[in-house]
Amino acid sequence: MEFIPNFEDTSSEKSNDSGGKGTAQPVESADSTPSEIPSVSVPAMDVIASINEKKNPELARKCLRALADQYDTMRKGYWEFQMEKLG
Repeated sequence: MEFIPNFEDTSSEKSNDSGGKGTAQPVESADSTPSEIPSVSVPAMDVIASINEKKNPELARKCLRALADQYDTMRKGYWEFQMEKLG
């Protein structure tokens, strides 16, 4: 069985809907702001890319590209290196 992430939730476009598929809203508490609450687990995306690197390299590349461009830009060079290793 293969896990394929739903990239509708990781799109850069923000929706004003309060419900429905792909419109998850961050939960706010009194001592945190929405920018402090991560919407995607970087280690989880890395594991998904690792799992799919042989069976589905296109999905692995898509995960790594999302990490480099959107979720973990501090390590963009590392994620691009990982994409190069995929071939």
